[in-house]
Amino acid sequence: QKRNSITRLTVRTLLTLLLLFLPEVLRYGGGPAIAPPPGNARRLVFTVDNMGCEACESAVRLEMERFDGVLQAEVDFETGRAELLAAEDWGFSESGLDERLRLRGYELHEEGWMTRKMKFDAMHGSTSMKSALGLIG
Repeated sequence: QKRNSITRLTVRTLLTLLLLFLPEVLRYGGGPAIAPPPGNARRLVFTVDNMGCEACESAVRLEMERFDGVLQAEVDFETGRAELLAAEDWGFSESGLDERLRLRGYELHEEGWMTRKMKFDAMHGSTSMKSALGLIG
């Protein structure tokens, strides 16, 4: 009986310690930083190329949200626009994010980049895209 109680207490204590120090363990081990403080974050806007559907949009958003220092990500595959709330002092790196996205077939560019989808739409009759690009009156 007493041995059983000691075993349960030991297991509970170890579990509590593991959960208590999990963020530090993950960060030290090279895992993603957890919950950067929002006070030092800044809003960044990029264009992501090679997205063709909602599934791509979701995959890019999830990849961005899992990246170190990213608090929030909003992505639109139609325009290629990606808006991030990121904290550089928590490990955010634009080049690192671009590298991670390129491994999955996407490309990170500065805001205003004309994506392949935009070029295709402009060349193949998307009136709204041609109008947005100033190609028609």
